[in-house]
Amino acid sequence: MLILRLFIIVVFACLISYCNQYTAEKLPINPVVLLGPPDGQTVHTKIKAIERIPNGGHIIRVAAQNAELLFQGYRIYEAATEQAVLSLPASAGIDCEPLYTFPVLGIIYTVEASTNPLRISDNFLCSFPINLTAGQYVSIRAKYLRGLGSDVMTSMPSNALIVPP
Repeated sequence: MLILRLFIIVVFACLISYCNQYTAEKLPINPVVLLGPPDGQTVHTKIKAIERIPNGGHIIRVAAQNAELLFQGYRIYEAATEQAVLSLPASAGIDCEPLYTFPVLGIIYTVEASTNPLRISDNFLCSFPINLTAGQYVSIRAKYLRGLGSDVMTSMPSNALIVPP
């Protein structure tokens, strides 16, 4: 038993002394991708990225793979121009809660933006308590903790799309 303990200590000491491939640098979390055509193109994909639903809200289809350990959910941002929505501060967004599914698969997920959510879609992630304004741009960011006991940080912004009427 003593030999096993000594062996484990030696292996652990070797791992620590030879492990030099680490960093204290913050790595960006994967941004969300809104699934829709670029501006000016009407037939680029068969997916409706943002779709109006009967209660006055919108369904937004996204590609999201956030398997990070301290992943907390999503935040939506809305502004009059694409540049404005992409440059809003992290605190300007509205959180999507509660998170119904942990997005780890490479499939299309949906989020709902509505003050009266219906949760009517497949692969439903969460609901933003906001009614979007037609003609405005929206963008979504993933949010996560930088470390235990630290403030919430956000990913880079997703692509921005115009809210349909």
